[in-house]
Amino acid sequence: LLFDSTLIHNALSLAYMFVDQDGDGAVTVDDLLALIPPEMLQMVEMQLNALADSPQSPYGMMMAQYHRTREQFVEASSKSDDGQVSEATMYRMAHGNIREDFMQGVNQGMQQAAVFNPGAAALPPAILALLSENVPAVMERKFPALFSAVFKLIDKNGDGRVSLAEFESMFRVGGAFAPSGGGNPPINRVRTLLVSLLSIFDINM
Repeated sequence: LLFDSTLIHNALSLAYMFVDQDGDGAVTVDDLLALIPPEMLQMVEMQLNALADSPQSPYGMMMAQYHRTREQFVEASSKSDDGQVSEATMYRMAHGNIREDFMQGVNQGMQQAAVFNPGAAALPPAILALLSENVPAVMERKFPALFSAVFKLIDKNGDGRVSLAEFESMFRVGGAFAPSGGGNPPINRVRTLLVSLLSIFDINM
């Protein structure tokens, strides 16, 4: 009963109606922002500002990954007739050193958490051992299914191929963590983050 498709569909429809504040049939950033209390919005905005302007900001790592993978994408797309990249090619690009990439993400996440909670204790060695050994092994086994799910998110029109515009939509979230100053206009980080997430998950399609 829990996984009955009609039950799930009805529950999601109700949730969609609740989120669609103006009833126009589409969930917008303004709909989402209207659900968040102003005090919480202010707090999250302050936390995102603190993270973006700290040495632990994920912006540099995200942009480095973006430029690296974009270069691979452009090279692969130049070899196809339509300038797009197939699922098989994307799979080969994505399947790198999962263990090393995962631990790099864990370390980065721990450094970022310290920005919000400076007094937090470090993870116990037993937990780090579990993360470094067991979790990457599971990820390696589950990678094909995980990649397939991510590919469906990127492939907006469902044609089995990814355009450069579709590829770049996955990295718009980085704009929420761009550093302040340097002549750049002020960033509404919560709005930027929500815009990018709506672009990635495309829930109105």
